[in-house]
Amino acid sequence: MEELSPRRGRPREKLPVLDVGMTAPERDLYDFFIRTHMDRKPDFNVADEIHLRNAALQYVLYLRQTKLELETGKNMSANRRSPLGDMREELDRFYGKDFKPQSEEKDAIADFLSAKSTRARRS
Repeated sequence: MEELSPRRGRPREKLPVLDVGMTAPERDLYDFFIRTHMDRKPDFNVADEIHLRNAALQYVLYLRQTKLELETGKNMSANRRSPLGDMREELDRFYGKDFKPQSEEKDAIADFLSAKSTRARRS
């Protein structure tokens, strides 16, 4: 990943990119997730970037889980902790516990989760 925000003084340390077997579309979404949040908080440091990368991985895991649920028709998210909860915790750390989704993001997430819980009750 390219260097997005230089630190004052010495050059910014580049973190290695972890290869966790993502497909090309997953890697694109992972990179997009990171760029989007880095644009919202341009004064991040290396520790913040670690939290952001962890959140992006949880986002990819959530997408994989949702894809599998749609393919199999089984609701697995009720059986264990959702990657969305872990993603939210990492974003809280990245933003300093003051992360609030923008209102349209919040509404979209609420709509999605309520629709998903309704489908789960029906099956």
